[in-house]
Amino acid sequence: MKAKLKRLIFYFFLFAIIGWCWEVLVSVVIKGQLVNRGILFGPWIPIYGFGAVIAIVLSEKIKEPWQFFLTIFVASGVLEYCTAIVLETLYHSKWWDYTDLYFNFQGRICLEYLLLFAIVASLTVYLIVPFVDRIYKKINPKIMTVVLTVLLIAIFVDLAFVIFKPNTAAVVSCLVPRVGIEPALYP
Repeated sequence: MKAKLKRLIFYFFLFAIIGWCWEVLVSVVIKGQLVNRGILFGPWIPIYGFGAVIAIVLSEKIKEPWQFFLTIFVASGVLEYCTAIVLETLYHSKWWDYTDLYFNFQGRICLEYLLLFAIVASLTVYLIVPFVDRIYKKINPKIMTVVLTVLLIAIFVDLAFVIFKPNTAAVVSCLVPRVGIEPALYP
C-alpha cells in the first residue's frame, strides 16, 4: 500500500471505531442499554471514518481554519444526507431522525449537528491528527500493512453480511438484562 493511502485507511478505521464507541456510549447514557449502533455488526461506523478522511484531505488543501470550518460544515452535511438517503432507500429504515430538532432538513441533517461535526472535525485535524501522526510514524510499516489488511478484510466481510441483513441496533443481551431488538433510532 502506498504511504498516503495507508495513512488514510488507518484514520478511517481509527475514527470509525471511535465513532462506534461514541454511539454505544451515548446509547448507554440515554437508554441505559448497551446497543451495537450502526448498520454494520463490527465495532465501526463507516460514516465517522469517511468523515474523518474527508476532513483530513480537506485540511491538507484548505489552509485557513475558517474556510476549513465552513467547507467541512457543508461536506459533513452532504455526507450525512447522502448516507441517510442510501440507507433509507436500501433498507427502508432510518438510522437517525432529526425531525424534532430545529433547523433540520427532512430529518436527515440539522444545524445543531452540522455545527457539532464541523467543530469536532476542526479539533480533530488541528489537534488530534498531528498528535496521532507522531505515534503512527513510529509503527513498523509492515505491521501496519498487515493490521490494515486484516481490518479491510473484516469490514468487507461485515459489508457482505449487511447486504442481506443490516444490524438493527440489537441490545447486547449478555451484558444487559433486557433482551430484544431495538429500533435503529435513538428515542
